[in-house]
Amino acid sequence: MNPTARNGWIDVLRALSALAVVLYHLNRIPVMIPPDSLSRLWHAIWSHGHWGVGVFFALSGYCLFPGWSRATGALDFFLRRGRRIFPPYWCSLLLIAGLILCVKLVTGVNDVAKLPASAHAVAATLLLLSA
Repeated sequence: MNPTARNGWIDVLRALSALAVVLYHLNRIPVMIPPDSLSRLWHAIWSHGHWGVGVFFALSGYCLFPGWSRATGALDFFLRRGRRIFPPYWCSLLLIAGLILCVKLVTGVNDVAKLPASAHAVAATLLLLSA
């Protein structure tokens, strides 16, 4: 097997681990559901969905090697990664900004996300350099 060939099962596992994190966060939203055995089981399973973060990052680290081996050098590798990572990241920032705006217009309060407080913090956020 070609070591640089894409492994579809890794992508499936990454997707499942990301889904586990999403369901973990959805599980944290207070909802008035009668406490029957099925809802308790759902809560018990997805209260551990945060484990998906570690799985996702471990698999993503494994996936870096084929990209590195296809690159002609470090600059080529980082340019390819940037073209792949930044556009969806910036779209997610726009989505969050739109959500903040909607919530602020409806409720008068931003309780969605903390906004950067300076030009330096905005630049750090846009360049994935914020802590």
